[in-house]
Amino acid sequence: MSSAVWSGLSVGILGGYGIGDGAMSLKTNAKTKERETLSIDPKGGMVGGLIGLHGQAGQWVFGVELDGAYSMLSAKAKSDSFLPQEGKDLLKDSGLSSEAIQFESKVDSLFTGRARVGYAFQNFMLYGTCGLGLAHTRFSGSSKIGGTKVTQSASGYGLTPVAGAGAEYRISDSVSLRAEYLYAFPFDVTFQSNAKHPGAAGNKSRSDASLDGTHLIRVGVSYHLPIF
Repeated sequence: MSSAVWSGLSVGILGGYGIGDGAMSLKTNAKTKERETLSIDPKGGMVGGLIGLHGQAGQWVFGVELDGAYSMLSAKAKSDSFLPQEGKDLLKDSGLSSEAIQFESKVDSLFTGRARVGYAFQNFMLYGTCGLGLAHTRFSGSSKIGGTKVTQSASGYGLTPVAGAGAEYRISDSVSLRAEYLYAFPFDVTFQSNAKHPGAAGNKSRSDASLDGTHLIRVGVSYHLPIF
């Protein structure tokens, strides 16, 4: 194994698990601009790939990495009052009963671009990393009013700083294993939600979502190509 074992191009696969704190804010009255907020905290696994380019000076390793992952972070919550005004008016006028609304949030993809700085002990390296992350989030809600379904849905992208640290071990000249912790800082997503209510045409209203920090534990395998 050469002395500059971490220098070159690398490609690999990543998998992990994430836990986040989130909330969704919905405008429930178009006239008064009244809003209600529901806490909804996603968690789940993820799997994806990465590509990196690194150089080595002595024991110091410097580089950049790009990664993308399909995410299964999701959560469900119920609310008795999180209902757009059209639905509230229909209940008042008709005397129909309503079920609690079931809401679901999903982070279905996550991309990051990060710098890495590491200190190598031959085939073992400790490193820190920071950069930017881009997450795609989906929020949806449904209930029944007098047997008729009421739905609310929205999706959008959020950009946030990410930072973390990890360790990587070179098991051969071309293959390494890694484990890392990555924190995605709080970010907000604003989007137009498509609301469909019984007795009213579908309409658009602004919804806001926030992820108040997401903790990610990731492991991976990389294949290294010494191009320097």
